Amino acid sequence: MKNNMQERPVSLEEKQQSFAHSLGHLISYLCFMGFKVSLGKLSERRLAIELNIFDHVGNLLIRPEDLEPFGKYWEKIHPDNRWSGNNIKRVRSDVFELRDLAQK
Repeated sequence: MKNNMQERPVSLEEKQQSFAHSLGHLISYLCFMGFKVSLGKLSERRLAIELNIFDHVGNLLIRPEDLEPFGKYWEKIHPDNRWSGNNIKRVRSDVFELRDLAQK
């Protein structure tokens, strides 16, 4: 974000608002496509969430290849959005986050 042609740091509140906006888009998209969603754990800084995504018969989707289309959609919504399924370690594939450059 720019302020009078100078860049200023983005506040945590602004990041949380962007995250919430993106999350609303993702959940709307999933529902439109016929999937069901329940919310899991939200990160301490409220910039990441675990989503439980269920298919049309109620099966929880857990395999990265099943969640990949939603991860790709998530990453297109905002340039700082990241999906855990793209992590090399792939410990989890159900986490959707807004990258927080202030955290290391």
